[in-house]
Amino acid sequence: MFASISAADLIEKRREETNKGISTLYVHSLHLLDVHLEDLFIQTIFQMKKQGITVIVSISPKEKVLQKIIHHEKITRIRMPALRDRKKDIQKLTTYFIAVYHQELGTTAVRIKEDALEELQNFSWPGNVAELKALIKDAVILEKGYTLEKKSIQQLLNSTNSKNKHSIEPFLKGTLNEIEEKIIRLVLEEEDFNQTKAAKRLGITRATLWRKLKS
Repeated sequence: MFASISAADLIEKRREETNKGISTLYVHSLHLLDVHLEDLFIQTIFQMKKQGITVIVSISPKEKVLQKIIHHEKITRIRMPALRDRKKDIQKLTTYFIAVYHQELGTTAVRIKEDALEELQNFSWPGNVAELKALIKDAVILEKGYTLEKKSIQQLLNSTNSKNKHSIEPFLKGTLNEIEEKIIRLVLEEEDFNQTKAAKRLGITRATLWRKLKS
């Protein structure tokens, strides 16, 4: 059985809760994991590997933990180019996501117009496949017809561009510690000040969250 889990959840649940019937495990969101938990994370995935579980880890080349992992034996490293560098994949991914949501959510749309697809192919996709998937989900939910139209795709892309441009600007003013504090407090607000949920989203422990808020 295939399963997907974030690095933070893998640490929190540990392998006892994730091993049941799993043959392949995809681990994502490693960039959100507290740096102090990296060694424990590596230990966990290699213990699972010894039990015959194939572990696939999504890691950015910029993440320092990559160097710790690739030094181990029996590691296969596959470089996946950014979505903007493999635009030919966008059509297949879009078709797949439309079909998935049609089945899971009962949405009406089953195809996308060629000019709407071109809009997707011309977008830079800073969030890669996850961003495309989220946009297609929004598109099929909003679309009442059988075909995703260029106009609706343009509206969603414009909204995405606006969010990417403006949502980060307030956080870039101040020192690194001040920027970090702003992000932590924003996540806390979004989670109704539930520290457990906020820590989980940030990929850190509650103790680390508390320490950062106190500093």
